[in-house]
Amino acid sequence: MKRVDLKRILLMRITLFALVLLFCAIAVTLKQTRDRLRADIPRTGGTMKQLIETEIARATPPFVRDLHGIELTGLEGIGRLVHFCAAVTDIYSRPVVQRCFGDAEAPRWLPASLMRSVVGEEARYIGPVGKYPGIKVGELTVTPNFASVAQSVWSDIRNLLIITAGVLLLNVLVYLPVRRVLRPTDDILRGLGRMEAGDLSVRLPSFELIELQRISDVFNHLAERLENTMGEQRELARRLLEVREEERRRLARELHDELGQCLTSIQAEAAYARELAHDQLPALTPSAEAISRIT
Repeated sequence: MKRVDLKRILLMRITLFALVLLFCAIAVTLKQTRDRLRADIPRTGGTMKQLIETEIARATPPFVRDLHGIELTGLEGIGRLVHFCAAVTDIYSRPVVQRCFGDAEAPRWLPASLMRSVVGEEARYIGPVGKYPGIKVGELTVTPNFASVAQSVWSDIRNLLIITAGVLLLNVLVYLPVRRVLRPTDDILRGLGRMEAGDLSVRLPSFELIELQRISDVFNHLAERLENTMGEQRELARRLLEVREEERRRLARELHDELGQCLTSIQAEAAYARELAHDQLPALTPSAEAISRIT
């Protein structure tokens, strides 16, 4: 089974969770910006066309298709609300005037080209520009001001980065007390090592953390019971040795006393038989002497 460090796992998981949330928030911000621009530019394009036609009507006489002198001043009010770029071409597709509202320099970390690729070509309005009495004098193209949009999006991302940095800082602030609280686990491991080596007198100290204190209480109670049990086993083994030695002495004493008496009796009977055989039956004398000798 793979061993893990609780403190390190806690730090890594919270950090990974914060980074995933950051990337998700950035993705949501980019998607919302894309959807907003794709909806705002086409919706406000018609209003911009009317304002440009009003400006053209004031700046040029009727039936004149020349658009020179148009400055798109009528779009300044909308330009303060929606950052866009407007380009007007004449009926021959020659550029007449181009102006961007909400000018801002795109941040280095989020270039305008990247925002252009994120938003896509759907955020665009193209419509004819006419004048009374229904004469087409040019064409209007409205696109987002990607540099200004990038600056706005970068401001939101910067706020997300600040929030993420705060979460990571909080993670570190949580990690430090956890590491301090779990530091006594080294004492627990040393105590377990001493118990494994046979030292049952080891005891764990008191801990600040309630969970570790419970472990300490259980460990000390177990060590005390093991020490008492081992003491009782040693006493039992000693008592068994004493009983066995006492039984051995008793058996030796019984063997000595009973067997000695039997041998003495056999010796006496053999002596009597030898004397009797010597007087009455000499042929039994060797057998009587052999019994006496073996005895």
